[in-house]
Order: sequence, then C-alpha cells, then structure tokens
Amino acid sequence: MPLQGEFFQKPTGSSGFYSYQIEKSTRWDGSNERLLRTIGTASNDKIATISIWLKKANNGTYSQIFHTYDGGGINFMWYDSDQLYSNVANSPDSGYSDAVFRDNNAWMHIVSRVDTTQSSNADRVRVYQNGTELSGFDGTVSQDTVYKLNKSGNSLYIGINLENNNDFQGYMAEVIFCDGQSYAPTQFGESKNGVWIPKDPSGTTFGNNGFHLKFANASSLGTDSSGNGNDFTVSNMGTDAQSIDTPTTGTG
Repeated sequence: MPLQGEFFQKPTGSSGFYSYQIEKSTRWDGSNERLLRTIGTASNDKIATISIWLKKANNGTYSQIFHTYDGGGINFMWYDSDQLYSNVANSPDSGYSDAVFRDNNAWMHIVSRVDTTQSSNADRVRVYQNGTELSGFDGTVSQDTVYKLNKSGNSLYIGINLENNNDFQGYMAEVIFCDGQSYAPTQFGESKNGVWIPKDPSGTTFGNNGFHLKFANASSLGTDSSGNGNDFTVSNMGTDAQSIDTPTTGTG
C-alpha cells in the first residue's frame, strides 16, 4: 500500500526564519479557473523542470496542476487516489507516486525533473516532495521522447484539465517552469532546522519557454517574472483569487 506523504508545518511567530519570502499565492476553488499560454519554440523539448508550492483543499478527486492535450492528455496532477501522477508523451508512461498525500493543512514543495535524454529509464522522470525523491515514477518513457508540456504550439493549462474538468482546488505559489534544465529541488528550496523552506531562485536558467509566476499583482495573476515575458491568460479568476496564505507568510 502507498505510504502517507510527509508534510512540514511552517514555524509560527518566526518571521526571521525565512531568508526568502513568498508573499502571495493564488486560491483555486474548483470553479473552472485556469491560466493558459501557447508554448513557444523550446530551448530543449526533452528537458524541463517544474517547481511549485502547493496546498491541497480536497482528497479523493482528480486535481489538475499542469495539462496539455496532444493526441491524449498530458498531465501533472493528483489522481483520485491522492497519488501524484505524471506523464510525458503518452498515458501512463511515467507513473504514480507510491506515496499518497491527504494533509490539506500544510504547504508542500513539488519538483518534477524530466530529462528523456538520460540512458537510464529511472533518471528520465524524477519527482520530489519537500526535497525527497518519490518512488513510483519508473514507467516506460522512451529515450529522447519529446516532453509535450514543453512542445511548441501546444496549449499549456495550469489548474484545469479541459477534457474532464478536473479542476485544482487549494493554493498555488511560486510556480516555476525551466525549459532545457533538469534542476534538483535544492535549486528552489533548502532544509533549515529540519524544515524544507523556499530558497531564492535567482540564478535559475529559464530557457525560452520558462516562466516564474509570483502572483504579485492581483489584477494580473498571469504575469511572468522570469524576464521572458511568457505571461498567461487568466480565466475565471478575479482579484480575490490572490491570497497572503503562503509557505512563508501569514494565512488569509
């Protein structure tokens, strides 16, 4: 049986604990909210990294994080079993985490590294939670497979699967995508006193399709802060979707 995923509660009353602050997040209530952009020409369409801080709001349902459709849905999401699910070009070519995640009260950091150029299948998709690699992503991704979440011309959705209306419910913060880089979670986070906390991602190489969503402007939640200008179109998300509940600041 899958093991219960481990979460870390952020320390309270310790504003000086974090050297890097995440000041805003977005709240998703499952009302057809989405962020959308068309993927451009990739720096390397076989290598990419996703880094995202999340807090779930429900269990036992499909909950979409990233999605595109290219002859079949390409997903990074929670399955209805509360396992993380990933596929690269076909379903299910990567797999499901052995761990399950049912704590809806704490933030967690998820990093997905895809590098299909690797000779070993075990190294082609690696997924981490709070800095620890998760087992289960040992499917059948062929060497040099194009990662369709980074394929030119595809529509990249955050927060929804339009095929099945599998909406994300919960909070997202510090959403980062790196095109052409396979980064370890230590690029974005670090352990301090036994707690996995955010780290300043300055020095990150984003590549052509890379983006960094900070959600700093409530009127423009799709603004990319990477310097690439890869902004997202926002649908069904008003200014009240911005929240101060983050991995490093107060809740609200």
